[in-house]
Amino acid sequence: MTATSVTDASKSATAMITITAATGPMLADGTYVYHLAGQNANGPLFLAGAFTVASGGITAGEQDFSDSAAAYSNSITSTGSGVSMGSGGNVQVALATGNTNIGDNGVITLRGTKTSATRVLISEYDEYGVGTGSIDLQTSTAAPAGSYAYLVSGVGFDTNGDAITTGIGGVLNISGTTVSLSNSVFDLNFGSTVSLAKSFTAGTVSAPDSFGRFSIGLSPDTTTGLSNFILTGYVVGPNQVQLIESQQDDLGFNLAGMALAQGSNAGSFNQNALAGKAYVYSGVGADVVGAADFAGVIHFAADGTLSGPLAINDITNNGEDTITGGTYTVGANGRVTLNDVTTQSNPLNGNYAFLMYLDGNGNALMMGADTVEVSAGPAYLQTTSSPQLGGLYAIVGQGFLNDGNGSPWSASGALTINGSNYAGFTDYNDMGTPTPNVTLRGSVDSSSDVLTLTGLNAVSFTGGASFLNYPIDNNRVVTISIDQAMLGMLQMEAVSQ
Repeated sequence: MTATSVTDASKSATAMITITAATGPMLADGTYVYHLAGQNANGPLFLAGAFTVASGGITAGEQDFSDSAAAYSNSITSTGSGVSMGSGGNVQVALATGNTNIGDNGVITLRGTKTSATRVLISEYDEYGVGTGSIDLQTSTAAPAGSYAYLVSGVGFDTNGDAITTGIGGVLNISGTTVSLSNSVFDLNFGSTVSLAKSFTAGTVSAPDSFGRFSIGLSPDTTTGLSNFILTGYVVGPNQVQLIESQQDDLGFNLAGMALAQGSNAGSFNQNALAGKAYVYSGVGADVVGAADFAGVIHFAADGTLSGPLAINDITNNGEDTITGGTYTVGANGRVTLNDVTTQSNPLNGNYAFLMYLDGNGNALMMGADTVEVSAGPAYLQTTSSPQLGGLYAIVGQGFLNDGNGSPWSASGALTINGSNYAGFTDYNDMGTPTPNVTLRGSVDSSSDVLTLTGLNAVSFTGGASFLNYPIDNNRVVTISIDQAMLGMLQMEAVSQ
């Protein structure tokens, strides 16, 4: 750089200055709760846990693991664990569990993009499995209390040991170390065999440890055929708990999900909670064809009827359908029944039914409850009728490729939306074959609203696939593949600048 005197232009001085980008820890000090759902060689894979970061490094933690062959609870050690920068600026988190039965020699590797200083959208990035989830700063480890909407899903097992797509959801009321039986309810969809509004006969709750980990022991109504089961919970904060069935119990299923606190809304829900509103929904599971994804926007009319777009992809059926009929009823406990949901195309030759569990704050959990599909996932109040997307977003996605093997895949990265154009990258994992910094490109057709993206199909990263966006607001988007070449459910969240 050359500096010249402002009073005597003949006098100057030159010096070399090196400009170094500001550096700092990838994650600030604190305890973080993480969860991930995906696939490994045994089928559905679930992780939930918490770890502490100090001075940029991981000092300790706990993890619970479940797949269709085993379940484990392990400590996370500082040796072998760490937080670093991956490709493209992605955060990389290595979690050393000491359990060589999982991960790469006991280490689970996650990569993801920060949406803020306290949240990262993640995918698994190792040779062990694929999946997506999030890392969130823990804001409380206080014992759960009051009513929670909850939903866990995955697979159960029949008497032959065959895996059956399963969902269990409802409302749990926690009082101290017990579950209030009169104020709690559960619904079960076991391979499209549905049991509704069932009761628990007993329920216990342990105190959280220093990482916010606790246990819920539940004894279901025996008429459902469910045995006693235990859910491990990790407190994220006052309003959210991550759940996983990871302990030795009589049920022995492979399930995970979350619980949302209802707070002061508990017991006071009515039709006005939904009348005139729309919720964006995404669900994964299976239908009468096979693995299936669902997404759309469900509009709740004041007269108790339903409408809106509902997309499906099970490879055989793929595209957006239109809800033509159906009714809903809101219970005082926040449990919502969506009955006789008909669509224009009727791709599964049967009506849909769903159950929805509200927290009263614009969040819900939703489960299929009919004879043609079993699906489960979150739903969010759509806060603007004409969202405008633009800027930098974190993106995660997972699904299955129609490659002859049904290969599971997952990815996480960042993209910029500029009008109808999309550009970015992901760290991609094709069932244990990680590929860094894969180029992501796309554009939206103005006439059909179909988003064509390249970079998400490992058969050909340059080949395009068709997707539909369902924005929740300007900052959050649910995106579903409607392409016969792949199943894929994407989540996009704006990055705080």
